[in-house]
Amino acid sequence: MFDESAAPSVERVGVSNDAERNALHALVSTLCSQGRDDGTVDGPGHKLMARRLGVVFFGVIGDSELDDLAVSRQFNVIAIRLKATSTSAPPPSTRQPSIVLVPGSTVVAIEESLVADVGPFGKHLMARALARRGADQYSLTPEQAFELIDEVATEIPERSRDGWRARSRAAVEASQTARSRAGSVPPSVPPRVPSPAPKAPSDRGLASDPRLSAIERALVEQVGPLGRMLMNTAITELAASTQGSTMAMVVERVKTQIPTADRRAAFANAARAILGS
Repeated sequence: MFDESAAPSVERVGVSNDAERNALHALVSTLCSQGRDDGTVDGPGHKLMARRLGVVFFGVIGDSELDDLAVSRQFNVIAIRLKATSTSAPPPSTRQPSIVLVPGSTVVAIEESLVADVGPFGKHLMARALARRGADQYSLTPEQAFELIDEVATEIPERSRDGWRARSRAAVEASQTARSRAGSVPPSVPPRVPSPAPKAPSDRGLASDPRLSAIERALVEQVGPLGRMLMNTAITELAASTQGSTMAMVVERVKTQIPTADRRAAFANAARAILGS
């Protein structure tokens, strides 16, 4: 057998000698160079036959009485076997692997637990964390969900952090265990391509107000590090509105995000003292 460049790749040595094998090699080389598929050479006391089958050549060395028809039949048998071998192998799978997602109901429950712990601004935290991943409540993988939980936990007061993180991670793990036991097929979705985040408008007047840092410190005293995020969100939302914005409007907006009445009152009193009203 010879490859497509006429180089011998498999050889079965029988009664043929080197001269006959060299002559067969020369025949195959000639067929390759001339673009022919088969050929026969009658030599002194021997006959050479070669045929292209697919991308390789098969050659036969026989005596001068070699039956051309019998050899052709043998070539046909080889061709049929080659074709059967090439078609019996299953084609490579083009199906993309499924992406396992956390059930949307689990993510909603995690958000509700966060709101119960830290108040309405828990929704802001979840929305921001999802947006950073280009995802929504129904398109998180387990790995993304664990990353989101760990990230959000760093932004909530310490008194709620460890408990909420543990409950949330346990909820994700339980959802995957339940799915595995049920033997359900996870949904297959194409990878999400996050849209570029729109640039948040800014209000230079509020951002440069000397009272801003004092208001922010008063808010942080009541809700922890989340106060900085709440201030930034309030300023951004007011800057995008058509009603104008003032520091008093910022105070009123963030005050609604403080979870308890006593803390809201404490912040309101501190803000009035800062604003002089």
